[in-house]
Amino acid sequence: MILSRNETVDTTVDAIEVPPPTVGGGLKAALAPLLRAAPPDARVAIAWRHRVLGEGGLDEGGDDVLRDRTRAALDGNAHAVEGDLQVERFERANGIVCIGLRRRPDADSDWIDRHWTPLAADLVAACLRLADADTRIEALEKSKRLQHALYEISDLAGSNLEMREMLARIHGVVGELMPADNFFIVQYVEAHDRIRFLYFADHRHEFIANPEVEYPLSFTPLTSVLIRHGKPLIGRPLKILESLGIPYQEGTGGPVSEDWLGVPLLRDASVCGAIVVQDYLRPNCYGSEEQALLEYVGQHILTALDRKTAQVELERRVRERTLALEQANQELQNEVLERERAEKLQKALFRITELSVGTTSLEDFYAALHGVIGELLYAKNLYIALQSADGKRIEFPYVADEIDTSTVHDRPRGKGLTEYVIDTGKPLLARREDILTLEARGLVHNLGPGPMACCWLGVPLTRDSVVSGVIGVQSYTESIGFIDRDQELLTFVAHHIDAALARKRAQDTLVAAHAELETRVQTRTRELADANRELREQIAERLRAEQRLRHQARHDSLTGLPNRAQLQERLDDAIMRVTSADARPFAVLFLDIDRFKLINDSVGHVAGDELLVECSRRISQLILRDDLVARLGGDEFALLVENVESADQARHYASSILRAIGQPLWIEGREIFPSASIGIALWHPRYRKSEELLRDADAAMYRAKRLGRNRSEVFGEEMRAEAMRLLDLEADLRRAIMHDAFEPHFQPILRLA
Repeated sequence: MILSRNETVDTTVDAIEVPPPTVGGGLKAALAPLLRAAPPDARVAIAWRHRVLGEGGLDEGGDDVLRDRTRAALDGNAHAVEGDLQVERFERANGIVCIGLRRRPDADSDWIDRHWTPLAADLVAACLRLADADTRIEALEKSKRLQHALYEISDLAGSNLEMREMLARIHGVVGELMPADNFFIVQYVEAHDRIRFLYFADHRHEFIANPEVEYPLSFTPLTSVLIRHGKPLIGRPLKILESLGIPYQEGTGGPVSEDWLGVPLLRDASVCGAIVVQDYLRPNCYGSEEQALLEYVGQHILTALDRKTAQVELERRVRERTLALEQANQELQNEVLERERAEKLQKALFRITELSVGTTSLEDFYAALHGVIGELLYAKNLYIALQSADGKRIEFPYVADEIDTSTVHDRPRGKGLTEYVIDTGKPLLARREDILTLEARGLVHNLGPGPMACCWLGVPLTRDSVVSGVIGVQSYTESIGFIDRDQELLTFVAHHIDAALARKRAQDTLVAAHAELETRVQTRTRELADANRELREQIAERLRAEQRLRHQARHDSLTGLPNRAQLQERLDDAIMRVTSADARPFAVLFLDIDRFKLINDSVGHVAGDELLVECSRRISQLILRDDLVARLGGDEFALLVENVESADQARHYASSILRAIGQPLWIEGREIFPSASIGIALWHPRYRKSEELLRDADAAMYRAKRLGRNRSEVFGEEMRAEAMRLLDLEADLRRAIMHDAFEPHFQPILRLA
């Protein structure tokens, strides 16, 4: 078309091609004034390449060459003129705009090139910016709606709504984002290879889903394919099945929709369910945008389902745990009650045991027993009946009755409830009607004038496995009765009462026997006391005799001094002690009275004994506390002197003894001047035994006698050598005599006068 500048533009928007969806209808309306202001008799084509909106174009139609050349200019030169066809290329901030014109040869080229074409390019760029802004706004609105929907889904997942109500509200949220009147959610049970409809909403399908029921995958073929493949499916259901090579079966899956969109619910790359929307009226109402949106929303729905499922599972577990705890608590309470009963029963049994050994009489025992039983069951009316030894009478040792307070006396055997329990040997729990039945059968009859009990409980008492009596309780009011537990309890207590009664009878017998035994014990005790006193006297006398014998065995009978045995013990101890580091040496003094035989022969042995006693007294007065003086026999004495450091110290000690002994004394009317010879043996490491010390001290004493008596001598090595020489000489002389080694020479005896 060739347009002139003076001709009016008569184009309408209806003649313009509908732009792509990415641009929108607003761009068409915005570019309409540009086409109206085109040069007269000119054909116009517009093409653009936008960095966001992509490529697009507008033209009046009918000139394909103009349209193609204009769109080709997006990648070509900036200015191209070919005959009556002219294309201008403009680069703008948001992309490239190309304006193509086919004009008449006489058109004003300068006006077109300088004014209209740049203005048209700017207008197209402005319209593209507006379209870009509209697209961004629409995307933001969608994002806002999506974000709001996700927030709402998240809030629903954490709410306290029931699963059905929560999924219904999620359905409403999805319906705000896309057509979703027909919407359902399935859960795939992989272990059973079946599905459960968690939610189902459909305007045409009257199926009522039960979330607890599992359905086979064949129940909904298209959903089965979706779960098997694990990828989204979109389109008409029949075409989807045909493209997958799956034949369609009539009557399965419900009504066929015009458009169907399903996305799998994935958890760790495993299909765990699916979300499906479908439309029965409009085809192609779901596209990639709805698919992406449903996939995105599906993950949040899965999270919500997981949270809700976890919450439901948690609530279920809490309910189960609460129920279990309630049951455990009830069992614990029952156990506590049972333990309290057991403790009460145990205390009662302990109390019965204490009563059997603590009460003074059977009457007190029965009264206290009544109080114990009253703590376990209703026992205001209680009695104990015992059968006599000959079995002809019933004795009542204890009776307590709140109505009949008269004294109950023993009676002959009859056919009462007590006799019935004794004869059967079994407990009896009977209400008034049971008692009347027993009377009608002639098994029992009322023996007393008192009122009939409304409830009666009797338990047999045994002695040596033979029924000997009954313990019974009864109630006179309908509101108070006994149950099987009371019967079991009273039966259990009765066994212990039997034992307590046996202990009580045995205790009474024991008390009597004890009293008799006390009398016998007292008599026997007196006899034993007398015998014990005599025995103690004999033992004391024997101890005194033993002490005397022990003293005599270790002491001299004449002087009372220690004897040789005691002296040797002390010497052996001194030898053992002196070997220690801090021990001090000692000395042994061997003393012999000079010319003692002369005194015995001249004055008599009695006078000699008096002399020995006096000498022992004088020596004892001189010795120290740790020293010891002993009489060895005859007129010989020995002294153990401790802490003797030198021979001079020993001689000084011996001189004091000689001075004391040398004092004159009167014996048998005669004044006697006694004297003594003392031999001293000082401790030396060569000594191992006490006999060695006494031997050397004795040798030193004999030397003192040979040197004139009334003196002391210390044993030395020369004495030892002299003693050995004399011993050897004596041995040699005896051997010479035995072997006739002597040659006698005789000389005559001459009388000179």
